Amino acid sequence: MNQQSWWPVTLALCLLAAVSLLRAERAWPQEPVGVVTALQGVAHLTRPALATPVALRFKDGLQVRDIVDTQEQSLVRILFGGKSTVTVRELSRLEVREETLPSGATLSIHELSSGSILVNVARQLLRPGDEIQIRTPNAVAAVRGTTISAQCRPDLAQCIFIVLAGDAVITPLQGSPFTLTPNTSLTVTGHQGAPAQAGPVQSITPAQAAQVMQQYAVRPVVREAANQEQTGQAQLQTATQLATVMASALGSEAMPTPVAPSTTTEPAMPATTAPVVPEVPSAAERAQEELSPPPSEPVVPEPAPEPPGPPPQPTPPPPIGKIVLSGISTDPNPILRVTGSFVLPAPDSLFEVPSGGSASIAGPLLQVQDSSDMVLGANALLAAGALTSTTAQALFGIDRSTVTIGGSLVVISSTGSLTAAGPLADLSSTVLTVAGGPVVLVEEGGSFDVTVNDAAPLLNLHTSVLSSAGSLLDLRNARIALAGPVVQLRQHSTLTNLAGPVLRLRDGSLEADSLISSDGVGNTLTLSGSLLDLTNATVTLRTPLSVPAGGSDRVLHLLAAGEPLIRLTDSSLTLTGSGLSLIQFGSQTAAPTTQPGVGLIARGSTLTTNGAVLTLAGVTLVDAMPQLQLTDTTVRQTGPNGLIEARGASSQVSGALLAASNSSISTTTSLLRLQDTTLTQASSSSPLLQFNQSSVTAADFLAEISGTLALPGPLVRATGSVLTTGGDFIIVGPGHRLTASGPQALVQLTDSSLRAFTLLFSDGGSVDLVGTPILNAVNSQLTFDFALVESEFGGRITSSSTAPLIALNGGTLTSNGHLFVLSGDVFDPTPELVAALQTGGTLLEATNGAAIQVAGNALRLDTALLQATMPVFSLIGAPSQETVMTTGGSTVDLFKSSVTSMGPVVALDRGIINVTNGPLLRLADGSIMLVNGDLLRLLNGSKINVVNGPLILVTGNGSLLNISGALVFFGGTGGNQIVVNNNIAPTATLSGIPVSATTGGSITIGPDPITNPDLGSLTVSPGGSAIQATNGGTVTIAAPDSPTN
Repeated sequence: MNQQSWWPVTLALCLLAAVSLLRAERAWPQEPVGVVTALQGVAHLTRPALATPVALRFKDGLQVRDIVDTQEQSLVRILFGGKSTVTVRELSRLEVREETLPSGATLSIHELSSGSILVNVARQLLRPGDEIQIRTPNAVAAVRGTTISAQCRPDLAQCIFIVLAGDAVITPLQGSPFTLTPNTSLTVTGHQGAPAQAGPVQSITPAQAAQVMQQYAVRPVVREAANQEQTGQAQLQTATQLATVMASALGSEAMPTPVAPSTTTEPAMPATTAPVVPEVPSAAERAQEELSPPPSEPVVPEPAPEPPGPPPQPTPPPPIGKIVLSGISTDPNPILRVTGSFVLPAPDSLFEVPSGGSASIAGPLLQVQDSSDMVLGANALLAAGALTSTTAQALFGIDRSTVTIGGSLVVISSTGSLTAAGPLADLSSTVLTVAGGPVVLVEEGGSFDVTVNDAAPLLNLHTSVLSSAGSLLDLRNARIALAGPVVQLRQHSTLTNLAGPVLRLRDGSLEADSLISSDGVGNTLTLSGSLLDLTNATVTLRTPLSVPAGGSDRVLHLLAAGEPLIRLTDSSLTLTGSGLSLIQFGSQTAAPTTQPGVGLIARGSTLTTNGAVLTLAGVTLVDAMPQLQLTDTTVRQTGPNGLIEARGASSQVSGALLAASNSSISTTTSLLRLQDTTLTQASSSSPLLQFNQSSVTAADFLAEISGTLALPGPLVRATGSVLTTGGDFIIVGPGHRLTASGPQALVQLTDSSLRAFTLLFSDGGSVDLVGTPILNAVNSQLTFDFALVESEFGGRITSSSTAPLIALNGGTLTSNGHLFVLSGDVFDPTPELVAALQTGGTLLEATNGAAIQVAGNALRLDTALLQATMPVFSLIGAPSQETVMTTGGSTVDLFKSSVTSMGPVVALDRGIINVTNGPLLRLADGSIMLVNGDLLRLLNGSKINVVNGPLILVTGNGSLLNISGALVFFGGTGGNQIVVNNNIAPTATLSGIPVSATTGGSITIGPDPITNPDLGSLTVSPGGSAIQATNGGTVTIAAPDSPTN
């Protein structure tokens, strides 16, 4: 061989060596513990096995002892074991470490020496005993199920930890641990090797928390467009092709596998105009085509040296350039088929419809099969013009392949449109990574129309993995009509999006069976951000998530503080599935979990559902904001479920469950239903249910408690609202319990209207109010079909508050039955008297001109015990208006019951009581009332008017009224009156009071039954009696001498 013929061979060998070196520096045999899922800017990787740092690339694996350094305006996100993500901000240094604990579990260590990282840990995906730590020069943070930011400033010897969700334990160097909860921070100061100073723990606002999260946000598209990188990739491609030619010329000479071009932005490749069906040639076909060198550089083949080396390896195919779609194609076959490796660098999308252009296809765009490395630097499809697909097949069919897309699967630009008659993608045994943004993106001005008449989903995963750096669908002006789900997972598939919302729709409509459906066989859904975000959109679904109960699927919602799972703005959402919940946090079959974020934020929208809006099962909701936030919104709920349900394992909420403003809510069952569970509210700052200028209609109950509801404050607060229930407002079932504490009333009404069967019914249950009254109503209208408060069948209501149990400030109260109905277990053949109600204050206090109208009794006791340390009823009028109560029957009626009162039983101050039929006080069938003081107190022109009956009636053997003080105390400015009208003939006049004692009845009255008679009067109609004792009843009024008389 002459000297001149050797130089091409020498050049080729040098290039082969260079290629080998490039591959060698990535040939790391150690099993990776993490993978780079997002990269912005420039980052370097330092590894003990490498002589010098190398540039970190997207999809690179990280090993134990690796060190990541980020440059200015750079950011790296790393996924560790599919269980946690670490986002590394600019100018940061992170070392990856891992240890095996004595138990066999894994301790993952993120060692931060400078800069900032955000660690997000999915507790549900950790194995038992697994631990994750953040180590800084002066502290260690133990995290589990946590979102935490760590910032380290070596120049200041200072580290700041901020917990955004979950909790973490921070242990300063040689110090005591601190526990951080959501939206709290801790600053640790001190140099390594010396005790660190820490604390105190400080709170941050939700807005500040959102700012922290924003610092770690990944931009939608990851592109590396440096000219040097472009040049390097072009040179590498040239070296690869030349090496192929030289290897062919040398016969059996050993040939290394060249490096496939990365997704780095490169000059645009030549475009192919379609519809055509280009077949990507195999590596052997391309090698055959490239056997002849360029004419200007002839190469003379030489005999192959002996012995022969290993057989040549196939080379990756060169980029074919973008395919420009134009015109009409009736071919049902795919436009492009790919097998083996495939690379198309940015900025070209694989398929493009130019602006102003149009194309119509009758078959799929792409079919990929058995491709271990398909890389698209930009998008799979960019529709800047109009694209119509008439095929019922998926536009993208990918089987047994690994595909990475640097942009989106589909982008419809502001001038483009896509109309399809079939699904978008069908993945089988495939890993598809969409690294640059949403899987499908429709920009403002673009349009997207899809109609699938069979049950095929828009995106189908079968034993596949789909990972998106952003939303799955980010749509504008879209109209989607599906018979099946939007996304379907089967047979151990995985769906992950790293930034939400999962589905965003603006100015469009969607009809589908569900957003995401799975078959229950080992599928994993890790969903970041809102599941559904609608603006000016109309959506109809059977259910948002269709995940079989009892299956092996795992669903994890990753929400930031205050971020909703469902967001509706000027939109309509309809759910048709009976008994299916719009939002479910927790599971009846899985272990208890912690959930950040909230369930629903709706503004100017309509929600119609045939199941629950919110279901809780074994979950702790850590967000302090209301879980359901409604503004100018209408909610219509039908079906068998309550609007909000808690069931299964115990659940806890940090804030309110519902806050509605200028909204309308209707349900054919109950607004809140507990089913054999315990629901606890952790915060006392807000009522569990809040209504402002809103209306609520519940066919059954507002709160139906079959379990335990534990509140640190009020249950309901309503302002300017209308609340209506067909049944009881609050019902506590047999053996169940409602507890509340604090000075605020359980139910608070201002300028509102409430109608119910009863306000509170203890149906054999227990109501324990620690310092808490039942009702505080201001200028409100209350209507009850049976009673205000009812306790029967062994029920108990206990309040330790000295405030009035029921407080009315102005307004009206109307009961078509009674006010208080208190009964023991009347079905017990040998009942003992029980305290169906206990309180430290007045049962009812009405002030400021309130008007009370009762068809029956104000207080009705049946086989029950009542102990009163304050007046049972207190009516206080305003300067210009009396407070009035009118009862159709006896105001106080006792049957086989016992009352002990410190007196008075009734207190009036500019108050009026009208009794239209019957006595003011009736004791029957062995009832006893013991009053330690005066029975009645009237001040400042108060009046009791008994229209048809005596003032007091005591009847039945063993019935007894014993008053240690006077019958009545008159006070204030005078003008007080008691007027009694009846035809009961008196048998005697005792201390000036006509009385009737017949059939074994007896009456005894002391010398001064009226205190301050000059300040009031007792008037009895001619021929009538003020007090009646009959059938063995006894009345004793001690009425001792009064110094004021």
